[in-house]
Amino acid sequence: MSLPIRIDLSDVVTEFNLDENSANMLGAAIIDRVVQEYSSKWQNLINKELKQSREEYLRAVYIERPSSLEVVFGLSVRESPLALMVEEGASPFDEKPGFQKSSKAKQKKNGLGWYLTVPFRHATPQAIAESEIFKSIMPQSIYDLAKNSPKPLKRSDLPSEHQILGVRKEINIPGLKVPEYVHKAAKYEGLVRVKAESSEIEKRGNYFTFRRVSDTSDPNSWWNGGITAKRLMDRALEAAEIDKVASMAIDETLEQLLNR
Repeated sequence: MSLPIRIDLSDVVTEFNLDENSANMLGAAIIDRVVQEYSSKWQNLINKELKQSREEYLRAVYIERPSSLEVVFGLSVRESPLALMVEEGASPFDEKPGFQKSSKAKQKKNGLGWYLTVPFRHATPQAIAESEIFKSIMPQSIYDLAKNSPKPLKRSDLPSEHQILGVRKEINIPGLKVPEYVHKAAKYEGLVRVKAESSEIEKRGNYFTFRRVSDTSDPNSWWNGGITAKRLMDRALEAAEIDKVASMAIDETLEQLLNR
């Protein structure tokens, strides 16, 4: 997916009788300003709107400048198909085929199947500054248990209200019907603190649950209910007000060129 922005300076070049070098300088100045403004608005939306998918989305972002009068903003499907789904939306889909293709998927010992361990990170209640990053922020009661437990939490360790198994609702759209699915584990079942060094003198803990998916997983498990289109690129374009940005860049650069 790409969003090309091209600048037509023919009228300006004619009106001010600009030579090729001056025209190129003007074009470059405009594109510089456009890149700066659009990138800023795009990044702000990414930080605000995305949590678990943010890293994947950013991995797909690219900016190319084919000429002094053109810039292309885009998302590389090769780098991350998920980024395009986030941008344009996606109907419900089975996540298992994608897991099977993951570079982290492993073959079973008998060579007749595959499996993948999927980590889910959970933020602590105090992670206010990082609240936009995490989809899951632990309740204080769960955090108190996990930080003092040397082993992964069992379901019986959890407060009763957190022992309840989650349910994925039935998917029923034209051409696709997937029955309701009850998860095999409670959300915080298996939660464990994993030590991580954030500096030479500071040691911090990250909290994870881990879930296993394989070729023998329930056919109704690991279904994504669909992704609502974020349209971050279009929204960034609207917020950036490219016409105004280009106009200001033209005025400022012409003043410099004509007063040399």
